[in-house]
Amino acid sequence: MLSALRHWSQSRFSWLLLALTAIGLEGAALYFQYGMELMPCVMCVYQRIAVLGILVAALIGFSSPKLTLMRMAGSFLWLYASYRRY
Repeated sequence: MLSALRHWSQSRFSWLLLALTAIGLEGAALYFQYGMELMPCVMCVYQRIAVLGILVAALIGFSSPKLTLMRMAGSFLWLYASYRRY
């Protein structure tokens, strides 16, 4: 099981999937705000910032997933942004 997780974290596809999910969430939030004219609450803004942190982490991991330092930096930033919500 751990070897499967290690292999998954070393593939560009998993980091790309994470980045595309974050882009989709940001796109939906922007559509709700500007397309449907729904103003976001404070918690919504915090969630957007957290998703942007996850997007940055995904791009770091996507840049070179075979390098342990970049993969660990992306994973740490992803967990930190998810935990702190910014």
